[in-house]
Amino acid sequence: MEVLSVADFDGQGSIGGVYPNPSNGNFQIPINSKYGGEGTLTLYDIAGKKLDSQAIDLLAGNGTYSYSSTSLKAGIYVLFIQTPEGSIAQRVVID
Repeated sequence: MEVLSVADFDGQGSIGGVYPNPSNGNFQIPINSKYGGEGTLTLYDIAGKKLDSQAIDLLAGNGTYSYSSTSLKAGIYVLFIQTPEGSIAQRVVID
């Protein structure tokens, strides 16, 4: 899994950088989806253990989607963001 900060899927859609990063467990993900549909946000710890998965309903066009967890300890995590147009992984720091 390659960790990226921004991905463009050949003009079909894009995923921006997670912000704020670092955060307290509440962050936003900007996503542009050409057609909309179902997406998934999956959080892993740095060892690759799956901690959480949340389905998101993507609207066509630009949108900002929220992720919130109050149970995360300080550390580095990987957020895998999957959309109909493509997927990426981003490093997330919880302070």
